[in-house]
Amino acid sequence: MANFQLKEPHRPSHLPEHAQWLSGTESGFWFAIDDHDPEKLHFRIRSYDVNGSVLFDRFYITDKPGFLTNKEYEFTHLSHGQYCSISQNNRLFRFTLLSQENNEGAQSPSSEFRNN
Repeated sequence: MANFQLKEPHRPSHLPEHAQWLSGTESGFWFAIDDHDPEKLHFRIRSYDVNGSVLFDRFYITDKPGFLTNKEYEFTHLSHGQYCSISQNNRLFRFTLLSQENNEGAQSPSSEFRNN
């Protein structure tokens, strides 16, 4: 079976306007990031499947200061439930999942997503 990159599908109308499609091999996901506590480098990241169903909604910490949600950025590989990578101004930011106690009430990723 040949590997291919899934083209961006029709955007579900209920997704946040700033959600971005990240294509993978034979799959892909929508991602959205919002400020939570930028002074502490904390951000809220949500992921959705191709149909717009929530895969996870969690809080993350970035590895360095300077990421701005109001400036252009792009989710990159590898991004999944444990961490996400985002490129902005030729800098790569890694967002790592905060402890589970900081994510109480957050939704868990589906088993399909955990394997990516």
